[in-house]
Amino acid sequence: MLIILDASAIISFLLSKKDSNIRDIIQLGHDKKITFIICEETLSELKLKISSNKIKRSKFYDERVTGKFIAWYKYNTKRISLKNSKYVVKSRDSKDDAYLQLSKVSKADFLITFDEDLLTIRKIDETKIATPVQFMNQYKKFLKQ
Repeated sequence: MLIILDASAIISFLLSKKDSNIRDIIQLGHDKKITFIICEETLSELKLKISSNKIKRSKFYDERVTGKFIAWYKYNTKRISLKNSKYVVKSRDSKDDAYLQLSKVSKADFLITFDEDLLTIRKIDETKIATPVQFMNQYKKFLKQ
């Protein structure tokens, strides 16, 4: 199963110390039960958001844990280039364009996000756009098949 995580989902994981659906999703990737997909544009957005003062001022921000996760994420994901893509996707928020384009190019099963702009789209080609809770519900159904 191919999964795209948007920056909001990853930051939620990094700033939360409690059990959560996003933590479970990250664990599925760590256990190689799902494959995360990234591109240079989505990785750059993630790094930019993590380096913001707003994130760094969070009482749950841990530079060492964040750095360790980013290194793992960068080298344990399937990287896809959007440079020669024939797909052009324009959304209300231009920062979301790379996620939508990556969805089309990679034919990912899910794009997991907390971003309302993306969630209202619901689906792009065969990629379902879902919250972590929605994804885990679908994943559990998938396992029962």
